[in-house]
Amino acid sequence: MAAARPAARARPAARAPRVKKVAAKRRRSGAGGGSVKVKPVPIPAVRPGGPFCCLPAGTRPAAVAEAARQGPGSGRRARAAPLVRLLPKPPAGPWEPLADVGIWRWLPSWITLRGERGPRGVAPCMRSDPLFWGADDPCVLPFLPPAAAARGRGAVVICPGGNYMYLQPREAAPIARFFAERLGVPALVLKYRLLPGAGLRESCADLAAAVAVARRHARAGPVAAVGFSAGGHLVASACARGGAGVPDAQVLVYPALDGSEWLDEDKAGFGPEIQIGSQQVLFPSSQARISPGRDFVPPPPTFLVASTGDSDCAPATHSDPYAQAAIDAEVPLVYMRDDFGEHGFALRDFWATPCLKWLQKPRLRPSRRPAGAVGDAAGSRLSEARRARTRMRGGHDVLPPDSLPPCSEPLAPRSSSLAPRSLLARSSPLLASRSSLPWPARPSRRPANAAGGLAASRRRKRA
Repeated sequence: MAAARPAARARPAARAPRVKKVAAKRRRSGAGGGSVKVKPVPIPAVRPGGPFCCLPAGTRPAAVAEAARQGPGSGRRARAAPLVRLLPKPPAGPWEPLADVGIWRWLPSWITLRGERGPRGVAPCMRSDPLFWGADDPCVLPFLPPAAAARGRGAVVICPGGNYMYLQPREAAPIARFFAERLGVPALVLKYRLLPGAGLRESCADLAAAVAVARRHARAGPVAAVGFSAGGHLVASACARGGAGVPDAQVLVYPALDGSEWLDEDKAGFGPEIQIGSQQVLFPSSQARISPGRDFVPPPPTFLVASTGDSDCAPATHSDPYAQAAIDAEVPLVYMRDDFGEHGFALRDFWATPCLKWLQKPRLRPSRRPAGAVGDAAGSRLSEARRARTRMRGGHDVLPPDSLPPCSEPLAPRSSSLAPRSLLARSSPLLASRSSLPWPARPSRRPANAAGGLAASRRRKRA
């Protein structure tokens, strides 16, 4: 009779995989796809302002998205998240309005927007509009795309105009909603610091901080900056300064690029509290970087819109010199120049739709320009031989409508009455391809050897 075998030693239980623990830790910390709740901090304001709520600087994108989902909105429109501060140590004290309450009725009509403010208007009422309060506390107002449309990679930063004294509401939230819903990427409205408390240096620093915030929301995609009027001057000036805060593309709509007009009392349009010649208004100190000449700094790919009917920012003095300098520098440029009406037309289909197509065509990548890459130190001055080669390749020396080639395709629907015949000038091909779209409609999951799909498989069977 065989002896009984000894009982087998029980194996120790296998250790639980650490994937769940790591995922739980990431959810608690707010990293990855998990969400974390961050309660917006109420900001005191001088009566009758407010209420304003802000998230602290450095808030994670997941926390911003969670705060946006808790707010009002629908699943078909972009959701506005609370303000996100840009300064780690914001100034103390309550927010004050950009103008005393007693003179609100005498402010310009493009600020008061009588009949256009309210819950269903283009902007909140003035007492609750964050763009009209806290001039020394820069923030970004994120607009996140609807869940059904959030398939893109990248982000957009919106810089409204306002002569560095105010921020135009028509050039803020409506523009951000348009890009967020149509591109499927986050769009951030920048509330940058204004005169007389801050100057161009502080405003450029605010834009650089906003670009850094946008890169955290961009999912490794490109970041484009859109500027209107004085906001266009801010975007162009920030791109010329170089550094890590330079966006990958810029869109300038009726930009005020001739900074010398801010030193003329008849053209500046400043109030009595801003003195001409003060340190904050010395914009021409950096004007050479965005003007034709030896010190011009080539910008990123540019989409430029100017109206010949603009009496405030005439293309002959503001946009044409900048476009010519960009062409000489072999910068990818799309220049729409025609009579689109007076200054401040904001969001219109004749430029917004082509801009969407343009943003999806260029091969935009995150900027790798080194810090301080301006002036002679970075070799930004172009030689006469290089400019001559540019002209030989088809660059345009003059930019009146007669010298620009017509568009190869219509830039707006034929039924639109606000879409006059546009002009388009390019300095070089944009290298567009379906596989190089910066914001693809949907990430492809097809393996590399599966090109051609069903049609290719049928051809292989026939062979």
